[in-house]
Amino acid sequence: MFIARVPLKNLRLWLYGFAFMLFFLTTMYTFLSRIPGQTVYFVFPWGTYITENTLPRAMSVAFRIWSMIFAALIFLSTTTDTDIMMSLAKLKVPYTFSFLISLSLRSIQLFAEDWKSIIDAHYSRGVDINKGSIIKRLKNYISLAAPLLITTMNKIREIDFAAESRGFKLGLKNRTYIDSFEWTIGDAVLITISVLIVVITYAYISAG
Repeated sequence: MFIARVPLKNLRLWLYGFAFMLFFLTTMYTFLSRIPGQTVYFVFPWGTYITENTLPRAMSVAFRIWSMIFAALIFLSTTTDTDIMMSLAKLKVPYTFSFLISLSLRSIQLFAEDWKSIIDAHYSRGVDINKGSIIKRLKNYISLAAPLLITTMNKIREIDFAAESRGFKLGLKNRTYIDSFEWTIGDAVLITISVLIVVITYAYISAG
């Protein structure tokens, strides 16, 4: 992400989400899992238990999810939604499907901006949602769901009116584009290397 020049300040919200994910998964695996192991440290009345493999399994699942999140974050931080849409068009993907993907990617930024505005509004009223115990912080973030949902619904209605006013409709065909991508040798080499890395990694994991 440093090489791609992704602003590190954009990762703050993701780090909070990762911390919550670690806490949630650790709690879930601690109280609700039955992961076998050589030593059972504690057995709960409802039938679940804790072994030496409980915490490593929780951390493993958390970091698997986090690796996918970071991969998506790097991709979205270094590629514009217009480029993604044009690439899909080059692959002969239907325009309606490409438009929906592009709209979804743009909505992520709108969602993040609305979330930041709501948090700033709470700060301006003297409410610090990051103070207190973990349970209190979780309740504070849950309380932000209602204004965020209302704001999101209003944005969806505005986007719907904007798309309708520009003549968008499902099943639109024969759409033309100002720019287009051309397939180069570098693209083929990069895709080949990426596929080989995935195949080698899968073979190594399967062998292990």
